[in-house]
Amino acid sequence: MKVVEIAIKNFPTIDKDARIKDAIEMMVKKDVDRLVVLRNKRELYGIVTEYDILFKLSQRAVKRFEPYNTSVASAATSPVDVAYLDTDVKTAANMMLNRGYSSLPVIDREDNQLYGLVTKREIIEIFNRHEDKYGETRISEIMANVQGKVELFHRLVQAETKMRASGFNTLVVTHQKKFVGIVTALDIARAIFTIKKLMPTQKWEYNLRRLLVADVVNREVETLTPDDTISDAVNLLLNGRQRLIPILEGDEVVGVVSRRHIMKFMLNNNLL
Repeated sequence: MKVVEIAIKNFPTIDKDARIKDAIEMMVKKDVDRLVVLRNKRELYGIVTEYDILFKLSQRAVKRFEPYNTSVASAATSPVDVAYLDTDVKTAANMMLNRGYSSLPVIDREDNQLYGLVTKREIIEIFNRHEDKYGETRISEIMANVQGKVELFHRLVQAETKMRASGFNTLVVTHQKKFVGIVTALDIARAIFTIKKLMPTQKWEYNLRRLLVADVVNREVETLTPDDTISDAVNLLLNGRQRLIPILEGDEVVGVVSRRHIMKFMLNNNLL
């Protein structure tokens, strides 16, 4: 199977000269964690993710930094690796896993123009073709240990530091070992942006340090148990808004499953 068969053409794009404010608003409105960045309306410039924006907004040491007017280009990753219309889906999936990507722009070799975008979502959708054989596999066989975790009443800057150090764009939030919810890079980026937009520069640090994880945590989170199935996880990742599923035993988090784990399972079982 080639990526041209699954690439999406109606994906959210933004001009490289647009403001970070515009990118945040579009991500929230479109319920996405990345935007394809263009120049001259059609030419690929790069990709900007919620994690990129968090990294840019967290540069508090830059005293003259003006987040309201900062361009998307200043936060975007450019240039980016790409796939072509004739690239195998398996090759694209391996690129994503090995290089830590969540998406690849798809380029038409003939005119070197942007054709579309392939993400982990389109790849794991292929799992449904193999549901009869592998759908009842238990989640316990693919879930990963929880590495990105933060306490509910920790300061938000601690979550930001942990997120930047680990490379995770979603952290599991707990309180007294019990699961509470999740916090994403976009949640933190929006909080930082609001502070930097409304407060004088000299008050940024003070106000940011007053924010707690509890101020931005998302408590409306779907969870699964180790005895649920991969099909349950795939359906939730395809149809819900989450990109990370906490796996619970009682009130405690014992693991997580993401699109990455589904893709890895599919590659290991030659489903692509």
